[in-house]
Amino acid sequence: MGLEIKICIPPMGTFLIFLKILGAMSTYIYFLVSTLSMMFTRLEQMEPLEEKEKMPTSGIGKNNSGFTLIELLLVLILIGVSSSYIMLNTDLIGSFKSSGDTAEDYFERMTNESILRGRTLHWFLSNEEERIYLDDFFTEASMLHSDELNFLKIIPSNSEVTIKTGNGTQYRINQDLTPIPMISFYPSGETSGAIIAVNHPNGTYKVLVRTNGEVDRVEE
Repeated sequence: MGLEIKICIPPMGTFLIFLKILGAMSTYIYFLVSTLSMMFTRLEQMEPLEEKEKMPTSGIGKNNSGFTLIELLLVLILIGVSSSYIMLNTDLIGSFKSSGDTAEDYFERMTNESILRGRTLHWFLSNEEERIYLDDFFTEASMLHSDELNFLKIIPSNSEVTIKTGNGTQYRINQDLTPIPMISFYPSGETSGAIIAVNHPNGTYKVLVRTNGEVDRVEE
């Protein structure tokens, strides 16, 4: 019996998230090191108090170069607050939202949001609403509320949607919410997989959500 090794390559959206976080961290470290360097240089240039008292008063009106210690501390505080906001409040759904969103973009955002939160997202759908639950607690308290997540606004109006889940069960979306998640998105970047067929007045296309997180579109 041979040993089968599977290599899971993260989707491009995951790589973009990594670059975004890495860039924010690099910028923060750069400003922190630069500011600390300026602060120590300023401290080295500070004269002893005895020498300051001996300075002639004629130089009072001259402009002094450099920053005071309080100014440097304020800069450090502002950098820390701004970097914390970037690192702790990164909302992938909002940052990737645009007027040109497609169904593929939607499912890529779902995958990336699961990775970013470190939690499983379960996607339920009807032709009137959709619900996304965090982890396996299908309660109101565990619902993910976001105005940016709306698959029904992305697809053409008057579309008929049919979904074939990863276990092979096919559902025609109607006014009733699906009894099980149509797709589950995992923090590893993987999904349960599904084929979403969208039949609209101008034609039909399918969105393939693969188990490794990749998303493809097939026109028919």
